[in-house]
Amino acid sequence: MSHLAAILPPTEAPVSAQVEDPLLIAVSSPVGGIATHYGAGYSGQTLACGGVYIAGDPTIIAVGSAREGEWGCGAYLNVCGVAGCITGTRLDSCPGCGRYHIDLSEAGMYRVCGPEANVCDVTIQLMRRLEVAATPPPQ
Repeated sequence: MSHLAAILPPTEAPVSAQVEDPLLIAVSSPVGGIATHYGAGYSGQTLACGGVYIAGDPTIIAVGSAREGEWGCGAYLNVCGVAGCITGTRLDSCPGCGRYHIDLSEAGMYRVCGPEANVCDVTIQLMRRLEVAATPPPQ
C-alpha cells in the first residue's frame, strides 16, 4: 500500500480524472515546476489563508513567498502532473518552496503525481472564476 493511500479514507480515495469547472478560465500560460506534499503529520493545522489542513482534500495548495503576490490566498490553480490534473485553491504558504515549487495535500499529490510519488514535475496555471450575471426572467 502506498504512503498516500494508507492515510486517505476509502471514501476520499483520489482519482486521476479532473472534474471540469466551466466557470473557471485560464488567465496565465502554464509554468513548469515541481510538486511535493505536506505529509500526514500536518493534518489539523491552521492554514495561512484560514481554515484547517485536511490530508484528504485534493484542493489544498501551498505556494512559496516568491509567488504569494501573484497567486494570493484564494487563487485557483490548475496543476497537472504524470497522473492527472486538479484545480485547487491556494490556501497556505510553503516556506521551503521556491518560485516553481508548490506543496499539495496528500490527496492532491495522489491525483497529480501518483500514489508513490514524493515529488514530481508539474505544470501550474492560474485560473479565474467567470462572473456570470443573473439573467432576469422574461416579463
